[in-house]
Amino acid sequence: MTSLQQSPTRFLQAFITATDTNVGKTFFTSLLLRAAKEKGWRPFALKPLCTGGEEDIKILLSELPSPFRKEDICYASYPHPAAPAVAAELSGKTISKEDLLDWCRQKLTQNPVCFIEGAGGWLVPIVQNWCIADLAAELNLPVLLIVPDRLGCVNHTALTAYHMNTRGVRLAGVILNQLPGQQPLAAGSNADLLRKAFSLPVLGSLPTDSQFLPSPLEEAIWQALQAAQALS
Repeated sequence: MTSLQQSPTRFLQAFITATDTNVGKTFFTSLLLRAAKEKGWRPFALKPLCTGGEEDIKILLSELPSPFRKEDICYASYPHPAAPAVAAELSGKTISKEDLLDWCRQKLTQNPVCFIEGAGGWLVPIVQNWCIADLAAELNLPVLLIVPDRLGCVNHTALTAYHMNTRGVRLAGVILNQLPGQQPLAAGSNADLLRKAFSLPVLGSLPTDSQFLPSPLEEAIWQALQAAQALS
C-alpha cells in the first residue's frame, strides 16, 4: 500500500452513505480507518445509529487505534433489522434529532479525523420527516457514496446524487463496490456511465475481498475530501 503525503492539518471528516443497505458501508469505513492509521493519523469512526445487531459496531471498534466502548461510537443501537425510526419504535424508544445532532457534533469536535457511517441508504428515516440525508446535511460534511457495482446502480446513484444536490450536500465521491456473487459487468461500464452521462465524481472501484484500499483509490479519496472541505 502506498504511503501518501500527510495532510499538514490532519483534519479529515466525512459522512459515509450508500444507495442501499448491505452494500459495504462498514467494510469501506473500516478500510478508511486502516488507511488513515497507516498514514500515522489517529482516526475515529462513528456509527450513530445501528439496527439489526451490532456487528458493524464491532468491526469499526476493531479498527480504531485505541480501545473504545460501543457507547463511544454509537448513539443508539436497536436489535430489529429496520430503519432507525421503525427499529426504535419496536424497541419502545424514541430518537431525539436534537440530541443526536449534539452528540455527533461533540464527537466531531473531539476527533479531527473522523468518519461517520450512516444507517441503510440515503433516505432512510430516523424520525418522522427526518432521515439520514437530513443528518448528513445538518452536520455539513462531505459525503462519500458507496454504490454496489451491479445492474441498476446507475439509476439509483443518479437519483441519490440529484437529491444530495437539492440539499446542498457536497458529494465528494462515488465508490463502486464489487459485491461477491453479482453478475459480472463489462469492465468499467457503470463508472463510465456515471462520469459521462451525469458528471459524477466516481473515484474508483473497491473489490470486496481486499483487506486494503487500492492505492490509487485511497489517494483519490483523500484528495476529494480535502478539496470538498476546502470549500466549506
